[in-house]
Amino acid sequence: MPSTKRASLISNIDKTTKRTRRKKNTRPLIKQPFYVKHRFVTFTILLAIASIACTLLYRGSPDINTIQDYHKNASNLIEEFQKNTTNLLDLYLKETAGSIERYISQSIDQLGTNKNLVIEHLDLLSTYLNQQLIEGGKSRGRIGWLLNNTYTRALNMTEHPSYNITSSFMDVIKSIKDQKLKYKIPDEALKYHYVLLPGLYTQFYPGYFKRNVEHLKELNLSTSVIIINDTNVEESSHELYKVFQALVLEKKLGDKQVIMIGHSKGAIDGIGMLSMYPDMKKYIRCFLSVQAPFGGTAFPTDVVHNENARKIVKTIIRLFLRGDISSVEDMCYDKRQEFLLKYPFRACSAGCVNEEECDGIPTVSFTSHDASSLSSMASAIHYVNMRYKERSDGLVTTKDAIIPGSSVVIADEMDHSVPAFQYYPNTSDYDPGDVFIALITVALSDKDKCERFDIKTFFETGL
Repeated sequence: MPSTKRASLISNIDKTTKRTRRKKNTRPLIKQPFYVKHRFVTFTILLAIASIACTLLYRGSPDINTIQDYHKNASNLIEEFQKNTTNLLDLYLKETAGSIERYISQSIDQLGTNKNLVIEHLDLLSTYLNQQLIEGGKSRGRIGWLLNNTYTRALNMTEHPSYNITSSFMDVIKSIKDQKLKYKIPDEALKYHYVLLPGLYTQFYPGYFKRNVEHLKELNLSTSVIIINDTNVEESSHELYKVFQALVLEKKLGDKQVIMIGHSKGAIDGIGMLSMYPDMKKYIRCFLSVQAPFGGTAFPTDVVHNENARKIVKTIIRLFLRGDISSVEDMCYDKRQEFLLKYPFRACSAGCVNEEECDGIPTVSFTSHDASSLSSMASAIHYVNMRYKERSDGLVTTKDAIIPGSSVVIADEMDHSVPAFQYYPNTSDYDPGDVFIALITVALSDKDKCERFDIKTFFETGL
């Protein structure tokens, strides 16, 4: 089994347990400035500032007459641009900063010095770029491939039906908001220990899972957060297995079963562990998969299969995150298909199927979509919608987060950041702690509120 780089465990059961990391080679003690020592935080802050500035500039109020005059010539400008450019996406990725500056200068020369005209011109250019992206695309024909029963039977994944529990979930969310701290979770919830599995590179994100852990502790639910090395799914799953096995062997769980809650790649790492090491299933009460790219996802697939975009992403991951691009590659459709063929995961609907009827793991699939221009992931959401006419949370397409045979929650107005952040990049009204508590509640609820449905037909008829 491949070697791993580090593993760490944060647990409130044993307060003496601390996060362990391999020590790096000692270097001369030179005091580094904040922006060097915390380069990723600095980069994120600068990016956020730039985004806000662009948003404010874009939302300026141009003169209506100026816009009308400009739009009369807009089609000619676009047509001319089409003649001179054969592949806009590659041009955008290949061009240097100097070339981009020259292009903007040419735009200013054509349109005059009025900033509103320049903004309108660049906005039309962006629209045209998106229209070009609609044609082709490495993810075309792959999105939602697991909704086809032929694939699930071929992978020997499940024979159980799926149940839609979205209405129950929304009812619980409303109850939590109305009752605030007086909300009472099911008594059964106190019987279990909760293991949270964060997503990709989340150790660099301030505030990630903070509210979730606080909320669980407020309700006296024993909780652990397991942070593992960000690499390919098979290695990460093996590393998670070693950490989880240590929990069991050291009897830190006592006699309690575990409810695992995985977000994004953390969910597919957790599912990977349970598929690779079936002996661990007896310790699991249920698995809550939150916005997991279980079948793969479009955005990483397109990035990885574009040579220029892949180079950019690989450089960012290596320099800023000290990571491996294989962690992103394993969320592509072809890699997920290979993994599931090798390690199929059998799920049944948590809260909807009796345990004795379940030959797999009781599972809830939480998926979402958002269309708000205020979302911090609006650009990625717009990209997937324009290119594939599919809904997504920004990083994971709505269809691909559904595990066949599981209970399903489909939430709207919720991007990929919402279940993990209380504040920015979460720009919605949802509280991430409430999302987790509501998922736990519906997973342990009685099956009277379950609504059996055919997922493929559901999406064909519209959300």
